[in-house]
Amino acid sequence: METKAAWRKWATSLTKATVAESDAVTDHVGRFVVSHGWSVVLTFLAMPGEVDLGGLDVNLDLMVTRTPRQGPLTIHRLTSDLETHPFGYRQPSEDAPEVAAESIEVVLVPGVLFGLDGSRLGHGKGYYDTLLASFPDRPFLLGVSLDRRLVDGLPMTPSDVFMDAIVTESGVRLASSSLR
Repeated sequence: METKAAWRKWATSLTKATVAESDAVTDHVGRFVVSHGWSVVLTFLAMPGEVDLGGLDVNLDLMVTRTPRQGPLTIHRLTSDLETHPFGYRQPSEDAPEVAAESIEVVLVPGVLFGLDGSRLGHGKGYYDTLLASFPDRPFLLGVSLDRRLVDGLPMTPSDVFMDAIVTESGVRLASSSLR
């Protein structure tokens, strides 16, 4: 497939994440993050069908994003009051205090598909790529997915951001682009 739209269409045929798969991914994420000594983690609250990292119960300072009505994603503590976004996922409320991007050590990045080279296909609005490119000091980027959502590579534009590694129910693998 040559276009992002074709890849997104193909991805809709893949089954959604199960609870068992989410639990396995969460276990790998927790062990990986702790093994690197990271404590300030930007995670995500799953959209329906995504890997759900809600069981990430290691002793971490967890942050999540908020999708404002206008503008880029903002970062907030997971302990903030939550509300339901119009698309059905949970996010910090509008009055939740923002957290500085500089404090983030690792970002757990959701996606529709990931390439073994670290390429990522999101939902097409560019929110995460904009956020990831805005960090003053690049944190470690860990794509979160399932084995069936890994492909050799995906079309990328200059504004797209590559992951350093990808975690699935099988474990963590460094992206081939980070091995160069």
